[in-house]
Amino acid sequence: MDEYMRSGAFLTEFKKTQEFEKMLCDYTGAKHCIAVNNGTITLSLALIAVGVKPGDDVLVPDWTMVASPNSVKMIGANPVFVDIEPVTMCMDIDKMEAAITPKTKAVMFVQMNARCNDIERLVAICKARNVQLVEDSAQALGSFHKGTHLGLFGAVSSFSFSAPKIISTGQGGALLTNDDELASYIRKLKDFGRNGGGNDTHGVIGWNFKFTDMQGVVGIEQMKKLPWRVTRMRQIYQTYKKHLADVRQIEMNDHDDHEQGWIPWFIDIFVDDRDSLSRHLKSQGIGTRAVYPPIHQQEAYKERNNMRFPVTEYVSSRGLWLPSSSKLTDEEIKRVCDAIRAYYAAKDRTQGQQTVLVVGGAGYLGSATVMRLLKETNFKVKAFDALMYEGSSLFPFFAMKERFTFVKGDLRTVDFAQLLQGVDHVVNFCALVGEPICKKLPEEAVAINQEYNLKLADACEKHGVKRYVFSSTCSNYGTQEGLLTEEAQLQPISVYADTKVNSEKYLLNELPQLPVSVLRFSTAYGLAARVRFDLLLHEFIRDAWVDKEIKIFGADGWRPLCHVDDLARAVVTVFEQSASLPHKDVYNIGSNDQNVTKRMLGEMIAERTGCKLDIIGNKVKVDPRSYRVDFSKFEKATGFRARLRPVDAINDIVSGLETGAIGDKILYEAVNVPVNESVQEIAKAKLRELEGKSKL
Repeated sequence: MDEYMRSGAFLTEFKKTQEFEKMLCDYTGAKHCIAVNNGTITLSLALIAVGVKPGDDVLVPDWTMVASPNSVKMIGANPVFVDIEPVTMCMDIDKMEAAITPKTKAVMFVQMNARCNDIERLVAICKARNVQLVEDSAQALGSFHKGTHLGLFGAVSSFSFSAPKIISTGQGGALLTNDDELASYIRKLKDFGRNGGGNDTHGVIGWNFKFTDMQGVVGIEQMKKLPWRVTRMRQIYQTYKKHLADVRQIEMNDHDDHEQGWIPWFIDIFVDDRDSLSRHLKSQGIGTRAVYPPIHQQEAYKERNNMRFPVTEYVSSRGLWLPSSSKLTDEEIKRVCDAIRAYYAAKDRTQGQQTVLVVGGAGYLGSATVMRLLKETNFKVKAFDALMYEGSSLFPFFAMKERFTFVKGDLRTVDFAQLLQGVDHVVNFCALVGEPICKKLPEEAVAINQEYNLKLADACEKHGVKRYVFSSTCSNYGTQEGLLTEEAQLQPISVYADTKVNSEKYLLNELPQLPVSVLRFSTAYGLAARVRFDLLLHEFIRDAWVDKEIKIFGADGWRPLCHVDDLARAVVTVFEQSASLPHKDVYNIGSNDQNVTKRMLGEMIAERTGCKLDIIGNKVKVDPRSYRVDFSKFEKATGFRARLRPVDAINDIVSGLETGAIGDKILYEAVNVPVNESVQEIAKAKLRELEGKSKL
């Protein structure tokens, strides 16, 4: 740079820029390279060059740096988000193909962390559907797929040279193409639309997006280092993978072992406790960075906040970028890995010495929580249940003798001191759940849901339990307007909710020594070890399957929903992060984007099953509750995010019905009534009535 500045050469774009462009062509094999002032502009120019106009649709992955969709908006076009697939974390090609409409003019294929999936198939689809393919290769310089450099599969590609990239010119970017006409057009677009250098005749509308020769000088020197950096980044990835291979809590993408031309931009890992791990590493002087959040959840795209892209949401909630500079030494990488290993080893040791008592452990949510604790943590688990609904949900766990024990008993008669022996944490699901059974057995409901639940809490305080999790419900809010936080007034309108509200007050105000987390759960749905078909979503599916019609009363009444597996994961999150949580607090558990009306739920099921919807007025027949809930408090406190959505459960259950894995009989038997009051005869009568009607 000193030599260049003393030479009296051009500061603006000239020979050094051209030399830099030629080096990029030589390295990648591209016919043309056009350098511009930043990476975002390369994307906008690429879209204009391939014919995208204001109002056109451009398919963009939901998981990317925000520059990708912003570049579409910049030219007045509409970014249409598409979910990613879980291995390469690039745009899901099946979902991309399904998203193409007559308005779609281009696909922006982002090669996240220099990965790609079946790009040959992508090229074929775009060609067949007359859609332009623009590659966002900002993170892909140095990576090849089957011998071809990424960025040379579509009409044109975009590269970025901002500070974090494998080479940097401070800011800057470049477009690569093998198309002579595109290259000529892009050169005009970036230079005011000039017909050629040294004149002021303009054939097209253009702008000033030119590079500078100062950046060119930097780029030339950076390109000289690129081969070494490519080799070193691959070595860094392999070193990380070697030292983290036996850490069971960590996933490193196995795509990377099958794509020999892949060179990582960042080292990414995926863990369930990302935020906690990041805080630990920071305390050790090790910086990390959470991966990009989903674009559809960004405030800038708030009109799309209620959209759903499950793989993107799952990946973005678990992903963490580790230190990735090519200057890292093997010793520094080992220090990072040692800190990660120490974090999980300490966590395993602590959990391995502690036991979680799951009260109501054979139930719908209880059995899901037992499974999560045994699968995802090192805690020992003691399950306690009266087996009102029998205990087959626990069968798989009896093989885990070293970590699982079961105690059968009734909360009203059990010896609490004996039950709590060796117990460190408690989650209490024990209840007659739901208003129908509470109305059927009102005295038992008050005794079990409130009186003896509180006696258990008293015993837990005396025993010195380290964390007591109480299963409450969002139905405590009754009927209210607005998005309800934990501070909203409680308006219980059922026996079930009354017992929960009374229990919450006692736990929060009368037991000063007991650490309590009250979890107000959304309405649950989804398959679990113990199946239930008396839940709102499941009842609608049953009606759709059997009667080919869903009758909806109070269609515009709101409910917050959450998959049973996510609710169980929230409980596990509390135990894993107990030390950082307040002594006592209340949390709504669910997901803001799963506040839905009954009408919306019926429409989801109708789309999958083809059933009819019978909206019976807008007046509630039996259940007057309607409420929407804010779940951000727990998310901010723990990093928890729901991963599953109603459509997942709808697909699971309908697939089970279609294949025969779920029989008609269970649709009526899997409900919250005691075994000794089985609805077997009712089910048989209903099945006789349905004879010949069912697909089965």
